Amino acid sequence: AIARALANEPTLVLADEPPELVAESRNFWNVDIVIPPLTPSVTFTKEYPLNHDVLLRSLTPHMHLRGKSMVADLIRPDGSVEKLIDIPAWDQDWQFNHVFRTPRVAQAGSRVRVTATYDNSPGNPANPDPNAWVKDGPQTTDEMMSLVVEWIRPRAVE
Repeated sequence: AIARALANEPTLVLADEPPELVAESRNFWNVDIVIPPLTPSVTFTKEYPLNHDVLLRSLTPHMHLRGKSMVADLIRPDGSVEKLIDIPAWDQDWQFNHVFRTPRVAQAGSRVRVTATYDNSPGNPANPDPNAWVKDGPQTTDEMMSLVVEWIRPRAVE
């Protein structure tokens, strides 16, 4: 069925004019995390401003072996808060792109607040070394606090 659909659809369309909308991804990444040894629960929160109106399409959270939970909230300019994603039991092997069934409109002046909790204790069976100080880094034995946000915005706000 996929091959048949692809055979009937062009794979590349050349437009006469630039598109009115632009799709972008931004990595909201907190590089300042430092996780003490033998700590069963340490939480970091960071907010990221949205400088223009966007239509939020998807979220891709990312942590490593000491990840415990992650929550992302949209804080609107009027102060109201909408939960965008809540992963209460992080699993290193289940890192997916979460596509909104209904995209969310976020106005300029909104903020995305990301809160991540880590378990650097012997009680975490995935923890390679509970005695280590753990910082941000690319290796699985390091940690990350990252949320890739995909949105659509008007080209005019470049």
